[in-house]
Amino acid sequence: MKKKIKISYIYIFWALILSLTLVIYWPGLHGPFLLDDLQSLIPAQIDHFSFRSFIEACLQNDTGPLGRPVSIASFVLNYLFFEDNPFYFKAVNLGIHLIIGINVAVFTYLIVLLQPKAKKNAFIISIITATIWLIHPLHVSTVLYAVQRMTQLCHLFMLLGLISYLLGRIRLNTHKPYAYALMISSLVLFFPLSIFSKETGVLLIWYLWCTEYFILDFYTKNNQDKKILIRTHNFLSLSLIFAGLCYYLYKLPTFLIIFAEKNITILDRMMTEAKVIFFYINLVIIPSLSQMGLYHDDFPISYSFDAAVFFSSVGIVCCLILVYLLRKKARIAAFGLAWFLLSQVIESTILPLELVFEHRNYIASFGLILIPCYYGVNYFNQTTTSFKITSIFLFIALISLLITMTFQRSVIWSSSYKFISEEVYHHPQSTRGHIEMANLLLSKEQYDAALLELDVAQSLQPFNAGIALHKILIYCRASTIPASLYEDAISKVRQGAITPYVILVLDQMVKNMFDQHCQGVAKDKITEIIHVARSNPLITYKPLYQAVLYHLESGLALIDKDLNQSRFLLEKSFEAYPKRLDPLIEKAYLELQHGKIKDAEETVKKVDNHARFLRSSSNEIKTLHKALDTVKKTGTEK
Repeated sequence: MKKKIKISYIYIFWALILSLTLVIYWPGLHGPFLLDDLQSLIPAQIDHFSFRSFIEACLQNDTGPLGRPVSIASFVLNYLFFEDNPFYFKAVNLGIHLIIGINVAVFTYLIVLLQPKAKKNAFIISIITATIWLIHPLHVSTVLYAVQRMTQLCHLFMLLGLISYLLGRIRLNTHKPYAYALMISSLVLFFPLSIFSKETGVLLIWYLWCTEYFILDFYTKNNQDKKILIRTHNFLSLSLIFAGLCYYLYKLPTFLIIFAEKNITILDRMMTEAKVIFFYINLVIIPSLSQMGLYHDDFPISYSFDAAVFFSSVGIVCCLILVYLLRKKARIAAFGLAWFLLSQVIESTILPLELVFEHRNYIASFGLILIPCYYGVNYFNQTTTSFKITSIFLFIALISLLITMTFQRSVIWSSSYKFISEEVYHHPQSTRGHIEMANLLLSKEQYDAALLELDVAQSLQPFNAGIALHKILIYCRASTIPASLYEDAISKVRQGAITPYVILVLDQMVKNMFDQHCQGVAKDKITEIIHVARSNPLITYKPLYQAVLYHLESGLALIDKDLNQSRFLLEKSFEAYPKRLDPLIEKAYLELQHGKIKDAEETVKKVDNHARFLRSSSNEIKTLHKALDTVKKTGTEK
């Protein structure tokens, strides 16, 4: 009877914690899509479900080397059930966050259960750790940023893999059946699910090693089992390092170009990331709303080995030494610190990624949260009554503070105006923040204010070509556009990086011109800008961007009713990036519309030939075939 009562209490307790988290996050679920949300979500949209169309949509994403099909599958299902309503994308993210919170508790429980002196406190330590993790304000920018479901799913499967492994290890030590089956499932089932959600899932290999080394110490009652474990983990960990180095050397020429685009070197990034690591630690241990945000492009880059870099580097070395020294006497402290540092190895070191993003601490924060929870609860049970009462009040105050901060962030994320205003207020040196504010003002037709925001952004990043083009886009409905804007844009496109921002602005501009919404824009100038962009030396490793630029120019040719030039440019677009069939499909439709049936047949054949080797939509190709058959029956050759 007592056991049943205890279990019912556990259910009630968890229901309260999860409900509390739901209430805290509820305002933010009504917020908009942000940054590159739509870029990842639009390709995941299918009109009706069929197994083939579902698989095709899952395999069409180009984000990351592996395409992240598991995450894309979740976006496809989200769209099928709820279309493109951001509320439901964020609601599913919150649901995943709650599930991960439960898994954090289970993983913590198993870890503490393996510590003989603390196993009696395993349940309370796991509950406190999971509660703090669930309501921590740092995670708002992961949960309410729809596309970061990739990060969530990756970490969910990593935790399930770790739990499965630990259950298997416990069974191995107690001579129960299916021990190796559970351990192997961690690698055979959850490892693939993790890396196909997001490539950082490869860290599961190192998390497993970390758990073995610090928590289990490779202990087994059978020496043969111990040898197998040590050899297997060492082999997997070293293989991952070797594979990572080989991949990095293979991609190094491309990475160097990306670093050149960002106007930094690998050394600059490493020096800056040393400071970023302690910035993250500060956000986890002493969260501050003014320091948090989605736009951290204002983080100061270190171009020299200054005092901040020196002390940060020394701090990291000290952390590593501390991990080594505590590995036997204070296993949980060593484990938690090692966990955090391991979590930063991929995204916060030598890859040419964004310097700072809060979602990189989504599961990394667990290591830092676990340490005070573990030692705090154990000390609590050994201290005086008066200290216990004081500790309870302090804990309640901490939880209340975290709840308040997370709720405040959730409210801020509930609308575009609140979100962008807050970002610009707390990050006045963020170029991205001022650009987004310009977009918001532009949507309200406050053109002068939008231009002022872009002026601020341009002062922060003088060589950003996208900003110069953005100004032309704002002016595009005016009767005349200052010639200096064109010259400025051409100069910056020639010298600066061709970024997604540049491509998106040019794409919107050509669409507006095609829809006759940009009467004041000089088409020859936009064509010149596209030519200059194509000749930019930094675009050589971006065939997709070259293809899009050819595609945009074909649209400009079509505005002039130059059918042959438009077809030629669409062909060039396909040749620049043969993985993209859209230009050929568009070319076929153009030929059908203008009665060039034989040419259209040849183009459709080309589409069919390449579709067999590409991730393409069968529905689009079927529709094209139907259009060709219809025209062949009713049309005549021109």
